[in-house]
Amino acid sequence: MKRMAWLLLLVVGSTLSMYAQKSKPAQEMNGTICNSKCVIQTPDIASCDPKCDISGGTDVLIDDAGRVKKISNQEACATHEGKHVVLLVVPSGATEEEETFVIQELHEQPR
Repeated sequence: MKRMAWLLLLVVGSTLSMYAQKSKPAQEMNGTICNSKCVIQTPDIASCDPKCDISGGTDVLIDDAGRVKKISNQEACATHEGKHVVLLVVPSGATEEEETFVIQELHEQPR
């Protein structure tokens, strides 16, 4: 009976350990929500063309450092296109190089 109890404890502990390793912490980001077809890419940084009225692209975040990040939950930012925002996000990319995230909170910020 003791053996079964120790085995159960080991399984539960391993499961909790694996879950803790997989969860990704939320982080705060600042930037501008932009239609992907309106992104102006230069060798160093990206920016959003304020005069662009092309539709059909997906919304992306151009962070304050000029890097483009993909957004998984498009509905969360649909009404904020062209606005500077503060986001609370969780990475959702399969790898660290894939800059995709899920928005948890979004607040417009005057520039």
